[in-house]
Amino acid sequence: MIKHAIPRSRREHNQVVSCFRMPRPAARLAAIFVALALTTGARAQTAPSASATSIVHIVSRPRGAEVHIDDSAPIGRTPILAARIAPGWHTLHFALPGYIDYDLRAQIGAGHDSVRIALVRAATLSITSMPTHSTVSLDGSDVGESPIEIGGLRAGVHRVEVHATGHATFSRDVTLRGGATTRIRADLEIGIAPSRPR
Repeated sequence: MIKHAIPRSRREHNQVVSCFRMPRPAARLAAIFVALALTTGARAQTAPSASATSIVHIVSRPRGAEVHIDDSAPIGRTPILAARIAPGWHTLHFALPGYIDYDLRAQIGAGHDSVRIALVRAATLSITSMPTHSTVSLDGSDVGESPIEIGGLRAGVHRVEVHATGHATFSRDVTLRGGATTRIRADLEIGIAPSRPR
């Protein structure tokens, strides 16, 4: 059994206590180290993890759009109630047949967030010509040969040109409506076609 000596007088008690007291400068330094350790520990516990993700509610009108994030594989179709996305800036791509593809650049907040978009109905342009296999241009860019059907276009005015060797160029401004198909027949006249700018 270990026995502890008990001081018999106040003087002896003070001598025993003084044996275990730190010098004042050392005590102050120890207190500073303890405070720093506690502060660092608290920050480590409250700092967000680098791998933390936000819970994001993704909705489109109409529903059923396929969603891609930052060129990744599709994560599902809207509505997506609990997508896990890292906080920060991301590009969300929405695709639904019959509607214009939509890219949204959004900043996802920490914790919980939501994304809501409205898709726009696409227009379709169908072109036939005589002669067939003529080159078709839309808004200054070649898109193929006739007969051709072009979908996913924005409603509004578009420039259509049809070219064939030995024929005059067919050129027309066409107004397209969302959700509708506009049909054009281009009958090219035989003649010398003007040279096309390169």
